[in-house]
Amino acid sequence: MVHTSFDSAYRYEQEAGIHGFTNIAPDCPVMSINLEELPEPKTVGGLEIRPVRSREEMKTFNKVIASRYDLGEEVFSMKYDVECRYGFGEDSLRQMYLGYLDGVPVSSNFLMYDREGVGMYKTVTVPGYDRRGIGTSMVLTSLLDAWERGYKVAILQSSPMGYKVYERVGFKENGKMDWWMYTWAEGVHTI
Repeated sequence: MVHTSFDSAYRYEQEAGIHGFTNIAPDCPVMSINLEELPEPKTVGGLEIRPVRSREEMKTFNKVIASRYDLGEEVFSMKYDVECRYGFGEDSLRQMYLGYLDGVPVSSNFLMYDREGVGMYKTVTVPGYDRRGIGTSMVLTSLLDAWERGYKVAILQSSPMGYKVYERVGFKENGKMDWWMYTWAEGVHTI
């Protein structure tokens, strides 16, 4: 586990606040998994998981995320522009996935590849589709893709909502971190 003294954490937060940062989610678990130990994904009837390969699918990916996180139109526009510049090819170091239940986009997942491992981000299930195994299937399917690419370790920072999903898959908690938000223009935030 990673620990810091109360005094140094307090000073850090005070300094960050002076410069426009807000701690929006303190003490989020940092988790990791050995990809050699992945369980087999369970089938969810009617669920199709596929990689994002076009600008139109990227817009759908953003809508799924917006179903849980109200980050504002400016943030999603900026994110769309950035991801489109990286491209959507199979060989990209950034892979996004969409889950469709009976043709309806209901879940997202994002992997970022590095020399040392893979980071998992933006695992979202649209409200009303929770507790059906969709999130777990999304996580396992994308991690199996990472394993097939030769990666051995995946990491993530969990929200309280996703913690049990990641734990069921086999992620272990390694420490805590804070999520900070910075307002850099009127109404536009970054995390």
